[in-house]
Amino acid sequence: MKTLRLLFPEWQGYGEDARVAEGARLVCKAFSKGTDFEEVQIREDERLQLEDGILGLSALVRDAAKIHEKVVVTQPDQIFLIGGTCGSELIPVAYLNHCYRSDLAVLWFDAHGDLNTPGSSPSGHFHGMVLRTLLGEGHRDFARFIPTPLAKNQVTLVGARDLDAPEEEYCLKKGIPIISPEELKEPRPIAAAIKRSGASNLYIHLDLDFFNPLDFPCVLVPATGGIRMNDLDPIFRNLNEQFNIVGLSVVEYVSENPEQVDKIHNLFENSGITNGFI
Repeated sequence: MKTLRLLFPEWQGYGEDARVAEGARLVCKAFSKGTDFEEVQIREDERLQLEDGILGLSALVRDAAKIHEKVVVTQPDQIFLIGGTCGSELIPVAYLNHCYRSDLAVLWFDAHGDLNTPGSSPSGHFHGMVLRTLLGEGHRDFARFIPTPLAKNQVTLVGARDLDAPEEEYCLKKGIPIISPEELKEPRPIAAAIKRSGASNLYIHLDLDFFNPLDFPCVLVPATGGIRMNDLDPIFRNLNEQFNIVGLSVVEYVSENPEQVDKIHNLFENSGITNGFI
Protein backbone atom coordinates (compact mmCIF):
# COMPACT_ATOMS: atom_id res chain seq x y z
CA MET A 1 0.00 0.00 0.00
CA LYS A 2 1.35 3.40 -0.98
CA THR A 3 0.56 5.97 1.70
CA LEU A 4 0.40 9.72 1.30
CA ARG A 5 0.60 11.71 4.53
CA LEU A 6 -0.57 15.25 3.95
CA LEU A 7 -0.54 18.45 5.97
CA PHE A 8 -2.97 20.91 4.40
CA PRO A 9 -3.33 23.83 6.85
CA GLU A 10 -5.96 25.68 4.85
CA TRP A 11 -8.16 28.14 6.71
CA GLN A 12 -10.05 29.56 3.74
CA GLY A 13 -12.85 27.01 4.21
CA TYR A 14 -13.79 29.08 7.26
CA GLY A 15 -12.34 32.28 5.91
CA GLU A 16 -12.61 34.64 8.88
CA ASP A 17 -9.25 33.95 10.50
CA ALA A 18 -6.31 31.56 10.16
CA ARG A 19 -6.30 29.88 13.59
CA VAL A 20 -6.83 26.41 12.14
CA ALA A 21 -3.69 26.72 10.01
CA GLU A 22 -1.44 26.84 13.06
CA GLY A 23 -3.63 24.26 14.79
CA ALA A 24 -3.09 21.81 11.94
CA ARG A 25 0.67 22.32 12.11
CA LEU A 26 0.67 21.59 15.85
CA VAL A 27 -1.32 18.39 15.36
CA CYS A 28 0.99 17.36 12.55
CA LYS A 29 4.03 17.93 14.74
CA ALA A 30 2.67 15.42 17.26
CA PHE A 31 2.14 12.78 14.57
CA SER A 32 5.27 13.38 12.53
CA LYS A 33 7.97 12.13 14.90
CA GLY A 34 9.96 9.90 12.57
CA THR A 35 7.31 10.22 9.88
CA ASP A 36 7.25 12.63 6.96
CA PHE A 37 4.17 14.64 6.04
CA GLU A 38 4.02 16.55 2.78
CA GLU A 39 2.77 20.08 3.34
CA VAL A 40 0.52 21.81 0.82
CA GLN A 41 1.56 25.44 0.95
CA ILE A 42 -1.17 28.02 1.55
CA ARG A 43 -1.42 31.79 1.89
CA GLU A 44 -2.27 33.20 5.29
CA ASP A 45 -2.31 36.92 4.47
CA GLU A 46 -5.13 37.22 1.95
CA ARG A 47 -8.46 38.93 2.39
CA LEU A 48 -11.34 36.86 1.10
CA GLN A 49 -14.49 38.03 -0.64
CA LEU A 50 -17.90 36.40 -0.94
CA GLU A 51 -18.17 34.95 -4.45
CA ASP A 52 -21.29 33.10 -5.66
CA GLY A 53 -22.32 32.49 -2.07
CA ILE A 54 -18.91 31.11 -0.99
CA LEU A 55 -16.40 33.10 1.03
CA GLY A 56 -13.03 32.90 -0.73
CA LEU A 57 -14.18 30.78 -3.66
CA SER A 58 -11.23 31.72 -5.88
CA ALA A 59 -8.71 30.92 -3.14
CA LEU A 60 -10.40 27.61 -2.40
CA VAL A 61 -10.32 26.53 -6.04
CA ARG A 62 -6.67 27.64 -6.32
CA ASP A 63 -5.65 25.56 -3.30
CA ALA A 64 -7.77 22.60 -4.39
CA ALA A 65 -5.74 22.54 -7.58
CA LYS A 66 -2.51 22.45 -5.55
CA ILE A 67 -3.48 19.47 -3.43
CA HIS A 68 -5.07 17.76 -6.43
CA GLU A 69 -1.79 17.92 -8.32
CA LYS A 70 0.12 16.47 -5.37
CA VAL A 71 -2.31 13.59 -4.94
CA VAL A 72 -2.51 12.78 -8.66
CA VAL A 73 1.27 12.78 -9.03
CA THR A 74 1.71 10.52 -5.99
CA GLN A 75 -1.14 8.08 -6.84
CA PRO A 76 -1.47 6.76 -3.27
CA ASP A 77 -3.54 3.80 -2.15
CA GLN A 78 -4.32 5.49 1.15
CA ILE A 79 -4.22 9.02 2.55
CA PHE A 80 -3.75 10.37 6.07
CA LEU A 81 -4.71 14.04 6.13
CA ILE A 82 -4.14 16.59 8.86
CA GLY A 83 -6.11 19.59 7.69
CA GLY A 84 -7.23 23.04 8.68
CA THR A 85 -10.96 23.05 8.02
CA CYS A 86 -13.23 20.30 6.75
CA GLY A 87 -12.84 21.91 3.33
CA SER A 88 -9.33 20.43 3.19
CA GLU A 89 -10.88 17.00 2.57
CA LEU A 90 -12.43 17.75 -0.82
CA ILE A 91 -9.55 16.32 -2.86
CA PRO A 92 -8.54 13.35 -0.66
CA VAL A 93 -12.11 11.99 -0.49
CA ALA A 94 -12.78 12.66 -4.18
CA TYR A 95 -9.53 10.99 -5.20
CA LEU A 96 -10.05 7.88 -3.06
CA ASN A 97 -13.64 7.47 -4.20
CA HIS A 98 -12.55 7.62 -7.83
CA CYS A 99 -9.53 5.38 -7.17
CA TYR A 100 -11.68 2.69 -5.55
CA ARG A 101 -14.51 3.08 -8.07
CA SER A 102 -17.03 4.11 -5.40
CA ASP A 103 -16.15 1.09 -3.25
CA LEU A 104 -15.78 3.46 -0.32
CA ALA A 105 -17.85 4.03 2.81
CA VAL A 106 -17.46 7.49 4.34
CA LEU A 107 -17.97 7.92 8.08
CA TRP A 108 -18.30 11.64 8.84
CA PHE A 109 -17.47 11.99 12.56
CA ASP A 110 -18.61 15.58 13.03
CA ALA A 111 -21.01 17.66 15.10
CA HIS A 112 -22.17 19.25 11.84
CA GLY A 113 -23.44 17.92 8.53
CA ASP A 114 -21.32 20.00 6.12
CA LEU A 115 -24.22 19.50 3.70
CA ASN A 116 -25.15 23.08 2.83
CA THR A 117 -25.04 24.61 -0.64
CA PRO A 118 -23.99 28.17 -1.47
CA GLY A 119 -27.70 28.98 -1.53
CA SER A 120 -28.60 27.40 1.82
CA SER A 121 -25.48 28.24 3.84
CA PRO A 122 -26.12 30.94 6.47
CA SER A 123 -22.41 31.87 6.56
CA GLY A 124 -20.93 31.23 3.12
CA HIS A 125 -18.20 29.13 4.77
CA PHE A 126 -17.13 26.29 2.48
CA HIS A 127 -16.28 23.93 5.33
CA GLY A 128 -20.04 23.66 5.86
CA MET A 129 -20.56 22.68 2.19
CA VAL A 130 -17.77 20.21 1.47
CA LEU A 131 -19.69 16.96 1.94
CA ARG A 132 -22.57 18.20 -0.23
CA THR A 133 -19.98 19.14 -2.85
CA LEU A 134 -18.50 15.63 -2.71
CA LEU A 135 -22.02 14.29 -3.29
CA GLY A 136 -22.02 16.15 -6.58
CA GLU A 137 -24.17 19.12 -5.55
CA GLY A 138 -21.61 21.85 -4.99
CA HIS A 139 -20.40 24.87 -6.89
CA ARG A 140 -19.55 24.19 -10.53
CA ASP A 141 -15.93 25.35 -10.05
CA PHE A 142 -15.21 22.26 -7.93
CA ALA A 143 -16.76 19.77 -10.36
CA ARG A 144 -13.49 19.09 -12.23
CA PHE A 145 -11.93 17.76 -9.02
CA ILE A 146 -14.74 15.25 -8.46
CA PRO A 147 -14.85 12.81 -11.39
CA THR A 148 -16.86 10.33 -9.31
CA PRO A 149 -19.22 11.97 -6.81
CA LEU A 150 -20.17 10.09 -3.68
CA ALA A 151 -23.53 8.32 -3.72
CA LYS A 152 -25.94 8.87 -0.85
CA ASN A 153 -25.60 5.27 0.38
CA GLN A 154 -21.84 5.75 0.87
CA VAL A 155 -22.20 8.47 3.51
CA THR A 156 -23.07 8.31 7.21
CA LEU A 157 -23.06 11.22 9.64
CA VAL A 158 -21.70 10.10 13.00
CA GLY A 159 -22.30 12.16 16.13
CA ALA A 160 -24.02 14.98 14.23
CA ARG A 161 -26.17 17.19 16.45
CA ASP A 162 -26.03 20.71 15.01
CA LEU A 163 -27.50 20.63 11.51
CA ASP A 164 -29.15 23.53 9.72
CA ALA A 165 -32.75 22.97 8.66
CA PRO A 166 -31.86 22.53 4.95
CA GLU A 167 -29.28 19.88 5.93
CA GLU A 168 -31.84 17.97 7.98
CA GLU A 169 -34.28 18.12 5.08
CA TYR A 170 -31.59 16.89 2.68
CA CYS A 171 -30.69 13.92 4.91
CA LEU A 172 -34.36 12.98 5.21
CA LYS A 173 -34.95 13.28 1.47
CA LYS A 174 -31.82 11.34 0.49
CA GLY A 175 -31.94 8.79 3.29
CA ILE A 176 -28.52 9.70 4.67
CA PRO A 177 -28.33 8.18 8.15
CA ILE A 178 -27.41 10.21 11.20
CA ILE A 179 -26.01 8.25 14.14
CA SER A 180 -26.57 10.28 17.28
CA PRO A 181 -24.01 10.47 20.11
CA GLU A 182 -26.34 8.36 22.26
CA GLU A 183 -26.35 5.57 19.68
CA LEU A 184 -22.55 5.31 19.80
CA LYS A 185 -22.61 3.40 23.07
CA GLU A 186 -22.54 0.18 21.06
CA PRO A 187 -21.10 -0.66 17.62
CA ARG A 188 -24.12 -1.94 15.72
CA PRO A 189 -25.33 1.36 14.18
CA ILE A 190 -21.95 2.07 12.56
CA ALA A 191 -21.56 -1.51 11.37
CA ALA A 192 -25.05 -1.38 9.87
CA ALA A 193 -24.25 1.89 8.09
CA ILE A 194 -21.11 0.46 6.52
CA LYS A 195 -22.99 -2.68 5.47
CA ARG A 196 -25.66 -0.44 3.90
CA SER A 197 -22.95 1.18 1.76
CA GLY A 198 -21.91 -2.18 0.35
CA ALA A 199 -18.29 -0.95 0.40
CA SER A 200 -15.19 -2.85 1.45
CA ASN A 201 -13.03 0.25 1.98
CA LEU A 202 -13.49 2.97 4.58
CA TYR A 203 -12.74 6.68 4.89
CA ILE A 204 -12.88 8.23 8.38
CA HIS A 205 -13.33 11.98 8.70
CA LEU A 206 -12.80 13.39 12.20
CA ASP A 207 -13.69 16.99 12.86
CA LEU A 208 -12.66 17.49 16.46
CA ASP A 209 -15.93 19.28 17.26
CA PHE A 210 -17.34 15.73 17.22
CA PHE A 211 -16.31 15.54 20.88
CA ASN A 212 -18.14 16.99 23.84
CA PRO A 213 -16.66 20.49 24.38
CA LEU A 214 -16.59 19.83 28.13
CA ASP A 215 -13.89 17.29 27.31
CA PHE A 216 -12.34 18.87 24.22
CA PRO A 217 -13.08 22.59 23.69
CA CYS A 218 -10.21 23.44 21.33
CA VAL A 219 -12.19 23.43 18.08
CA LEU A 220 -13.30 25.94 15.48
CA VAL A 221 -17.07 25.52 15.85
CA PRO A 222 -17.95 23.81 19.16
CA ALA A 223 -21.37 22.22 19.63
CA THR A 224 -22.96 21.17 22.89
CA GLY A 225 -23.30 17.47 23.60
CA GLY A 226 -21.24 14.76 21.98
CA ILE A 227 -19.28 11.83 23.41
CA ARG A 228 -16.10 11.99 25.44
CA MET A 229 -12.73 11.28 23.84
CA ASN A 230 -12.21 8.00 25.68
CA ASP A 231 -15.50 6.70 24.33
CA LEU A 232 -14.22 6.92 20.76
CA ASP A 233 -11.33 4.56 21.49
CA PRO A 234 -13.36 1.30 21.34
CA ILE A 235 -15.20 2.53 18.23
CA PHE A 236 -11.92 3.19 16.43
CA ARG A 237 -10.50 -0.13 17.62
CA ASN A 238 -13.47 -2.00 16.18
CA LEU A 239 -13.28 -0.15 12.85
CA ASN A 240 -9.55 -0.82 12.62
CA GLU A 241 -10.07 -4.53 13.26
CA GLN A 242 -13.06 -5.00 10.97
CA PHE A 243 -12.49 -2.79 7.92
CA ASN A 244 -9.90 -1.73 5.36
CA ILE A 245 -9.28 1.92 6.21
CA VAL A 246 -7.86 3.76 3.20
CA GLY A 247 -8.45 7.34 4.33
CA LEU A 248 -8.18 9.14 7.64
CA SER A 249 -8.34 12.79 8.65
CA VAL A 250 -8.09 15.14 11.64
CA VAL A 251 -9.34 18.70 11.18
CA GLU A 252 -10.43 21.96 12.85
CA TYR A 253 -8.07 22.17 15.84
CA VAL A 254 -7.45 25.72 17.10
CA SER A 255 -5.59 25.65 20.43
CA GLU A 256 -1.90 26.05 21.22
CA ASN A 257 -2.27 23.81 24.30
CA PRO A 258 0.19 20.89 23.92
CA GLU A 259 -1.84 18.74 26.32
CA GLN A 260 -4.81 18.89 23.96
CA VAL A 261 -2.63 17.89 21.01
CA ASP A 262 -1.33 14.95 23.02
CA LYS A 263 -4.92 13.84 23.66
CA ILE A 264 -5.52 13.59 19.93
CA HIS A 265 -2.28 11.73 19.25
CA ASN A 266 -2.83 9.30 22.13
CA LEU A 267 -6.36 8.50 20.97
CA PHE A 268 -5.14 7.58 17.50
CA GLU A 269 -2.11 5.67 18.72
CA ASN A 270 -3.89 3.72 21.49
CA SER A 271 -6.79 2.69 19.25
CA GLY A 272 -4.43 1.55 16.50
CA ILE A 273 -6.41 3.52 13.91
CA THR A 274 -3.22 4.90 12.35
CA ASN A 275 -1.65 1.46 11.90
CA GLY A 276 -0.43 1.30 8.34
CA PHE A 277 -0.55 5.08 7.93
CA ILE A 278 2.42 6.13 10.07
